[in-house]
This record gives sequence, C-alpha cells and structure tokens, in this order.
Amino acid sequence: MESNDELQAKFKEAKKLLQNSDPKGLALLQALAKEGNPEAKAMIDQAATHKFEDDTKMMEWLKDITRLEEKRGSDVPGKNQAKISVGCGIVSLIIPWKGFFGVALILGIVGIVIGIGASKEMKAAGYSDSMAKVGIILSIIGMALSVILSIALIIACYSYCTIENLIRGYK
Repeated sequence: MESNDELQAKFKEAKKLLQNSDPKGLALLQALAKEGNPEAKAMIDQAATHKFEDDTKMMEWLKDITRLEEKRGSDVPGKNQAKISVGCGIVSLIIPWKGFFGVALILGIVGIVIGIGASKEMKAAGYSDSMAKVGIILSIIGMALSVILSIALIIACYSYCTIENLIRGYK
C-alpha cells in the first residue's frame, strides 16, 4: 500500500493533468478514489451528483473545481495587508481603553489606508476583499471610539475642575 505522501503527490498530479484537460487526470483521480484517497473520492462523488453526459464535461467541471481550489490558496494578493489592517483595527479598539487615544487614532488611520490598498489589490486579482473590509470597519470604529473617549475625558476633567472651583468658592 502506498504512503500518504505518495497518494497526495498522485492527487496533485491528477489535478495538474485535469487543469491541462488531459484525460489521464480523470482516470488517475478515479483510481485514487478507489484506493481510498478521501480528497479524490470527494471530488468524484461531487461530480457524480451532477450526472454529466460524458467524461469530457466531467473533466471540464473538475478542471474548474481545481482552479477554484487554487484561488483559495495563501498566495492571494493583498491577503497579508488585509491581515495587518484587521490587526490595526483590533488594536485601535483596545488601546483607547488604556488611555492611549493618539496611538489608537494613528493605528486606525494606518489600518484604513492599508485596508483600502488591500481591498483594491484583492478586487483587481478577482478575489473577495471581505477581510480587508473588516479591517477598514474595525479601524474606523477604533478611531471613533478613541475620539469619543477623549472627548468624554475632556468633559469629565472640565466638569471636575468646574465643580471643584464652585466648592472652593462657597467656603
């Protein structure tokens, strides 16, 4: 019996052949499914639910599926920038509660700028930009929170000083 690594290598080979519209890819995929490769079996089972007229149409469908699987990979343009944007947004939500309003504002601005760049890059490459949008939204909320908390602090300090002066004036 073949090792798991050998089966994975054959599965990758079958996907590559399918992408090149080579009928050997379908035959290899079917053989791997019979050997018990769960990924190959899942692809064949999924294809079977469509009830294709012939193997050519099934190969085209499998070719499209393998392309979609590749698109979900980690080499998505703008993905790392989107992660940075989300990180800046999260930190800009936490930091104002510690009293660092200026730092939160700066991180919010950085998160928005990086998120917008990531969104454009991801859209241009044909990928979903939802992670970049999340980073932008979190950064905006963090900036707004920072502004609101700093205004509340200013009002509280002013009110305290006014009350203190009133108390001193009555004595």
